[in-house]
Amino acid sequence: TVVRWYPRPWYFVVTASALAIGLALFWNVVRIPLVRLALIGVGAVGMIVGGLYAIGIGYYPWQSGHQYAAALWARDNTPPDALLASMNSGVIGYYSGRATGNMDGVVNPVAFTAIQDRRMLAYMREIGVTLLIDSDNAVENEYALFMGADYPDGLPAIETITAPYPGLGVIRVYQVES
Repeated sequence: TVVRWYPRPWYFVVTASALAIGLALFWNVVRIPLVRLALIGVGAVGMIVGGLYAIGIGYYPWQSGHQYAAALWARDNTPPDALLASMNSGVIGYYSGRATGNMDGVVNPVAFTAIQDRRMLAYMREIGVTLLIDSDNAVENEYALFMGADYPDGLPAIETITAPYPGLGVIRVYQVES
């Protein structure tokens, strides 16, 4: 999370042991029963509110609508041998039937290196990506800093696939220009 500047629950799995030890040590320092009770109450309320929010909206609800629509667009509007890219590539790659490069670096260490070197757009060109498909937020906010000096001129938006989704914007198709 610190390296990628992007908190996701599964990024914290490796820190679970350290968190457990840290909380045990903190608990040992907090010896006043009323303070302990207050901490438990605040933690419980936080988990309940967060859980109810997640249940209410669903877990990543934009995937079933917006990303699925992007996958269908890719399937219907690109040749079978097209190489696509997306920071959120799973749904698009699976349902489009097109080869889709993962650009967020989670399962693609070369893309992660391109992010670190701030040359994502150059990397997409090197591997032959023709279209980048993702949300406004992913392209223009989360990853714009890592695209490179020729962004945004080398990555024009050519199609809008979905209506806006709160916090994410629309999903667009970007032409990766050589």
